[in-house]
Amino acid sequence: MADSILGPMKATPLFNASEVRHLEALAETEYQLNPYTLMQRAAAAALTVCRRHYPRARHLHVVCGPGNNGGDGVELARQAADVGLTADVISAADLSASGGAAANAWQAFSGAGGAISRQELGNVQRHDVIIDGLFGTGLSRAPRGAAALLIEAINAAPAPCLALDIPSGVHADTGACMTAAVRAHHTVSFIAPKAGLVIGDGPLHAGRVHVATLDVPAALLARATPSLHQLGQPQWPLRNRRAHKGDHGRVVIIGGAQGMEGAATLAGKAALSSGAGLVRVARPASAARALRSASPELMDAQFASASELSVHLASAAAVVIGPGLGVSALARSAFDSVCQTDRPMIVDADALRLLAEAPRAMTGHVLTPHPGEAAALLGVSVADIESNRPEALAELVSRYRATVVLKGFRTLLGSPGAVPRCVPFGNPGLATGGSGDVLAGLVAAMRVAHDPFAAASCGALLHAVAADRAAKGGERGLSPSDVIETLRQCVN
Repeated sequence: MADSILGPMKATPLFNASEVRHLEALAETEYQLNPYTLMQRAAAAALTVCRRHYPRARHLHVVCGPGNNGGDGVELARQAADVGLTADVISAADLSASGGAAANAWQAFSGAGGAISRQELGNVQRHDVIIDGLFGTGLSRAPRGAAALLIEAINAAPAPCLALDIPSGVHADTGACMTAAVRAHHTVSFIAPKAGLVIGDGPLHAGRVHVATLDVPAALLARATPSLHQLGQPQWPLRNRRAHKGDHGRVVIIGGAQGMEGAATLAGKAALSSGAGLVRVARPASAARALRSASPELMDAQFASASELSVHLASAAAVVIGPGLGVSALARSAFDSVCQTDRPMIVDADALRLLAEAPRAMTGHVLTPHPGEAAALLGVSVADIESNRPEALAELVSRYRATVVLKGFRTLLGSPGAVPRCVPFGNPGLATGGSGDVLAGLVAAMRVAHDPFAAASCGALLHAVAADRAAKGGERGLSPSDVIETLRQCVN
């Protein structure tokens, strides 16, 4: 039995907009926290963040929209006046006609002598900080007209921007930017962190994210259902002092056809560097015999027919199939043959192309598609995948009944019956050929000791953390081999 290198996995729950609205309703009915009280706390929390990070700011420009986000903005302006700051407020909507907590905020603001301008952003040179209270988490379509112009003006202004709850124009659930979206320097997320601040384009617009629970009871937050878990740094236990190579799992890599030998080699080296006890690379017989000199630690094998793979698969704790495999008749028969065994598989690269051509359930296995491969697996466009990555992940998991690693910026992971996860690490240096092969080998090394979802999560997390360490000298020119070199440090 392979050793368990996966210690307690830290994870932060992330929520969608509807779940947070449900929490607000429960806070009112079960804890008598009325909406205006929460709005006052939200404004106070955002003002505290503003003063902490911009202690010399004296003049705020608060941009408000309809509903509670606008109410948060005028309430912040009222509280700012109480501490000696000036706040010019403009609005794309008539807040005096708002209902609920926003109406309460407007009445308190106007009662204190506050006034709202319906003009354009005005002279931004005299404002130290812009407060974005234009749209909140309820926005579901692209801002238009005056609202879109206000967003453009905020982004063009020299003053830094602090967004209330979520930058206006960013979808709270997916992180997608709906044409125009505010680019904030800080965002204060109310009650709980929103998924859209962490995935999609959300992180590129949110700046530094601060979470203000507004003193909503922790017991209530614990009852909420997250839409995602954001993974943190794992803990790596020490190995058994009496361990031998058989205890750490045997991994077989099937791929590396002629001209693509390097893909399988990278996967094999990554598996070894992250803890696998023995790694064999099985390549089509036509492939060049360069593996032994390039990587003497890897066991080398060739196969001329799918039946020749059986002897290598018999003792395999995990199988990677696809890196450099090609789509020849031999590749197809090899893929079909492995699918008929009970060996845990990591399906990558060319094997994903073969799966897309002949879809089947992949229960117990791990699929590692990039957006192009995911589009092929679902029969949609890459734009469809990227416009709503959580939805694409859910559809992949459902259709193939497998654990899925949807690669890309803020990699997403899903598995049947589990809350999806995201990886908040990684950098653009991974956008190079061979990075996915390294990930596949990593996941295989994890799979020998863990269930598919834990293995995929741990592998994707380690891949991203190793890439960040390797990129300390710069992201441009980062190679998969550079990442492999840091793996041993990270996993220890």
